Amino acid sequence: MVKQHKPLSSLNKKRELRNEKLELRIKKINTDMKKYILSIILGTALLFTANQLSAQPGFDDDVTDTPIDGGIALVLVAGAAFGTKKLKSLKD
Repeated sequence: MVKQHKPLSSLNKKRELRNEKLELRIKKINTDMKKYILSIILGTALLFTANQLSAQPGFDDDVTDTPIDGGIALVLVAGAAFGTKKLKSLKD
């Protein structure tokens, strides 16, 4: 039994479609990676600048100072990450 081959034009069309789908996937991955890297950079910047942004004036000597530490920054970053995850899941 002789196996018949498909015409080249249909094979080329399938290859072109496959290549287009692959290119779209790569573009989506690139944009997702850019968003991920940007969120990591912004989160890190928030963590390192938390102490500089706390503009608390000094108190009298008889008052015990209680600074607000970087824990609030961690909560904000976690909330932002959770929000972006939820938004991303709603888009998909």
